[in-house]
Amino acid sequence: MSNRLDYFDIPELCNTSALALLILASQLSVVIMHCAGGEMTWVRFGLTSLFVQWVALVSAGLLCLLRKVLARMSLVVGSPAAFFTIILVTLLVSIIAEMIVDRGPGVSYVC
Repeated sequence: MSNRLDYFDIPELCNTSALALLILASQLSVVIMHCAGGEMTWVRFGLTSLFVQWVALVSAGLLCLLRKVLARMSLVVGSPAAFFTIILVTLLVSIIAEMIVDRGPGVSYVC
């Protein structure tokens, strides 16, 4: 007999209240990171906010699409699958952001 705790259960990220909470938590983490150290500029704050929001929303969308597939997996398989999905999204958004910033008008956006 299998226990319900043996199965991976991902939260419902497809509704507006979950997305609003995700955006709020993401932006709060950006504010904390921005105040934690380094030069405080609006450009740095804006670029960090844009990056974090893209990672959070694309990850939520992908996990929303994969929710039924992940729900059929065991806890041991589903948890790393969701984790590596978010890591892959972060890597892809980082690569795309780096390509966009490199094509910029010659302004240095390095924090």
